[in-house]
Amino acid sequence: MRILFVCTGNQCSSPMARALREWRLEELGLGDRICVDSAGTGYYPNSPATFEAQRAIEKVCRKDLLMGHHAKHISDNNSRDFDLILTWKRRIRKIFRLKKPSHSKSM
Repeated sequence: MRILFVCTGNQCSSPMARALREWRLEELGLGDRICVDSAGTGYYPNSPATFEAQRAIEKVCRKDLLMGHHAKHISDNNSRDFDLILTWKRRIRKIFRLKKPSHSKSM
């Protein structure tokens, strides 16, 4: 299964969700069965995760799981690769209802 977390800029919410989900999947021994990623609807090319996001993840997970994160833009091409697309804001969900691939579930 492949899960995509989507927020606006891919610098805070969605990278944090991806990092937390990957961390938990590894703890459960499911890291090799479920793939997670993140992207944004806005585009801030190659921007790192915000300082606040990095510190929050370090506090919860006791390691910097956002080191090396670079913001990615969601596109029709990369959204087709996911079985489940999770968003936070109605505006982003509305975009996906208009553009989502027919085989993906969007929430």
